[in-house]
Amino acid sequence: MSAPQQRELAAYVLEYGKRLAPDRFPQPSAEVVDAWGDVLGGITLPMQVWPEAVRLWATELVGDRMVTPREMKRAAKLVVERWEHDPVRKRELAAHRDRLRVERDRQLAEGSFGRVRGYRPLEVEAPVSQPSVEDIRAIAGRLRAARK
Repeated sequence: MSAPQQRELAAYVLEYGKRLAPDRFPQPSAEVVDAWGDVLGGITLPMQVWPEAVRLWATELVGDRMVTPREMKRAAKLVVERWEHDPVRKRELAAHRDRLRVERDRQLAEGSFGRVRGYRPLEVEAPVSQPSVEDIRAIAGRLRAARK
């Protein structure tokens, strides 16, 4: 999920939650949206899960404290578990997983899988100079002497 998608998801969750349980959701400032987006965007679920997750938390899981991103992720996972027992929703989950699999396979085939996920190749510094044959012999000699 891209950073703008993460922010959009977090903004939606916070705004919808604020309407359902105003005193249990934080104000959706730019910093809060970015932080929540970073956490919520870490799991790949169909977007339709999130409204249900907010409703589930606000109606069944709410407690005495404000919601945290961890609790919202837990609510989303509970929604997915419920969907697994509903034949229509189960097909939606399967289709979502298939789309993710196809996209992953396409990225692997074209070699962009790691780059898309933010991985960068390690930068390895080349040695300033190559050891000479004498250096290698000296190292080997020290190793032999240490074994004796």
